Amino acid sequence: MDLHDRPYYGQQLQEEGLWVRGKAREGTTRFYRIATAYVMRDGLRVTLALHFYLPGDKPVSALAILLERVLALEIPVRRLFLDKGFAGIDCLEYLDQHRWPAIVACTIRGKKGGTRALCQGRESYRTRYTFRNAHKAFTADLAVCRVFSSAKRTGRLKRQASWQIFILIHLDLLPHQVREQYRRRFGIESSYRCAANVRGWTTSKNVAYRFLLMGLGVLLVNIWLHLRWLFTQRPRRGHRWLDTKRFRLARFAKFIVRALEQYYGCVHSITATVTPRL
Repeated sequence: MDLHDRPYYGQQLQEEGLWVRGKAREGTTRFYRIATAYVMRDGLRVTLALHFYLPGDKPVSALAILLERVLALEIPVRRLFLDKGFAGIDCLEYLDQHRWPAIVACTIRGKKGGTRALCQGRESYRTRYTFRNAHKAFTADLAVCRVFSSAKRTGRLKRQASWQIFILIHLDLLPHQVREQYRRRFGIESSYRCAANVRGWTTSKNVAYRFLLMGLGVLLVNIWLHLRWLFTQRPRRGHRWLDTKRFRLARFAKFIVRALEQYYGCVHSITATVTPRL
């Protein structure tokens, strides 16, 4: 599950535009935010649920709504992988009370204290940590992972070490296992980029219409993944191989454009309303 922000550059008040505040990015601190749930199966990421995040919403309410919609599909869930936006105490308590096995990315905060104080040493390790806010506290298991950049593989930059912290709920995994499992969800950003490539564009101030276009973009990506799975299989020993080059997203988008032009027609020429001056 993930929280995804789309930049908002309008001038509407928050009560009308339904935008939320966020960290400055792409020239703005105002965003349309959506919460998404998707499943990973056979190397494919298929979006199962979308929720429009209102200004008064909290991450725990979005989490509960997404889980309710996923469970309604009768899909067995083995484990949850949650974005940093769900790392608050309310969400952690919700997962603990409902006994959901989950790995939650944790933001590294503080200059010397906080979770940054855990980023020490030369090896990954597990520990216990207590999160606190003004009202309550929650103690959880953490996997503190020391990771390295890909510079050794690319040879472009100097290889550097960095830290990643993950919160474990009802799971007993080693740090490297946590890291390897969670990295599978990093491809969600590519799903958003794909949805943007087939999403309709508008300048309308209607928030519901904008959310509808976001949802249609995600739906089209799901349809493309399904069609690619059906029509690009190649036989071989063991599992079948997908020849994905035969049906890229750009080709799927062209198919849609041609179908719309065939159904609604398209303009091939225009006629001058007055005699043009030479």
